[in-house]
Amino acid sequence: MLDRERVYLLAWSGGASYAGAWLSRLGGRFAALALVGGGMPPAEAGCPACLPPAYFLVGEDNPLHEIARRS
Repeated sequence: MLDRERVYLLAWSGGASYAGAWLSRLGGRFAALALVGGGMPPAEAGCPACLPPAYFLVGEDNPLHEIARRS
């Protein structure tokens, strides 16, 4: 049996950017998110009713750092 309270999303680099872009569609499926080495603002306007806790880790030496900071 799947316990949705314990399903987490960990994404790195381009996967983190993809997850950030589509968080409005993904947010309700996960208990928490960790976006590492990437991230970007949502591609669609609006937010899901309940956003899960999220952890962002991106370094300033990343060439796409400014995109992740806008997330």
